[in-house]
Amino acid sequence: MSTYFTIGEMSKLSNLPIKTLRYYDEVGVLKPAYTNPENNYRYYSMDQFMHIDVIKYCRTMGLSLEEIKDFLKSDGSIESMIDTIKRQSSLLEKKIKELSEIKNYLDDLEISISNVLEHQENIVFINRNKKRKYMEYKCKTETPEDFELSLRDTVLHIEEKYGTVYPQLGSTVSYKDFVENGKITYTYIKDFAKRKNNSKMKVLPEGEYITIIYDDNANNAKIYFNKILEYIKENNIEVVGDFNEVWVMPRVDKNTKEKTLIQLEILKKK
Repeated sequence: MSTYFTIGEMSKLSNLPIKTLRYYDEVGVLKPAYTNPENNYRYYSMDQFMHIDVIKYCRTMGLSLEEIKDFLKSDGSIESMIDTIKRQSSLLEKKIKELSEIKNYLDDLEISISNVLEHQENIVFINRNKKRKYMEYKCKTETPEDFELSLRDTVLHIEEKYGTVYPQLGSTVSYKDFVENGKITYTYIKDFAKRKNNSKMKVLPEGEYITIIYDDNANNAKIYFNKILEYIKENNIEVVGDFNEVWVMPRVDKNTKEKTLIQLEILKKK
């Protein structure tokens, strides 16, 4: 059987692990040319080297094994190869765009975290912010469950409309409700992600913001709202509008306890 090669020989000559060749056989991508009926040993023929080269080429293009199977069953014409190349090129272009968006998100997140960590946590300070654009989504907050459901609805809407799962979120909290009733009332969810050609975006104005940075569970949020109120009263400061929250880095620990790095702020009146 000089024209045939054992699976070990084929592995060495093709630079593919034996495990991979067995898997290719199992899924029907590359079956041995001959199987000895007496001992069930599998052998590959000389012309299957080209078969392997085509498989490797297809894998380089990013085709799945199922797609490779379909391609190998095609007529092998130049036209079918060009169609495959065009289709795969289009898919890769889409993937590159998605990866670029992820990279931009990670870069923005790194900058946001670095900027926040320049300040001491749990200490109120005045921070000068440039104007910031955002999309606004009304939310219900009669109960914590209402807010969570509104947040889920907002995230789903963003995913469906913009095709992204990387929004940069925050919220608007009623200043009046907290001052008068000591209640944290979320009125809007904000999406700070950059959206091209969106005329509905609103703007947080440039100015000085009474700010606190904290990294804590949402159940302890009142502590930090109260710290801002105390600072405002002690320094006889007038403020404008409502509280703004920027959720810089939400996390969940091994005990599924939520913790978020938050920039909480309110605009100081000029």
